Amino acid sequence: MNEILTPELKAKIVEQFEKSDELVEEQNEYIDELQRELSLARTVCYTAKGFLAHRDDPLGGVYWDLLKKRIQAWEEWKEAQHE
Repeated sequence: MNEILTPELKAKIVEQFEKSDELVEEQNEYIDELQRELSLARTVCYTAKGFLAHRDDPLGGVYWDLLKKRIQAWEEWKEAQHE
């Protein structure tokens, strides 16, 4: 095929590239949100694991305080996502 690139065809091609760029940006934003949520969830889980391992000794109190703060941070982040 030896087609000539008309102005209309060129405009359509440019439009498709722009739409593609927008989709990539939206996907990247969504991935960033998921990574942030996963990071918060991991932090909560690791802190809970530490609390369970040390609930009967003084370190358990430290883990408990951290766990409450991290759960609060996760809940605040989730609320901010729904605004």
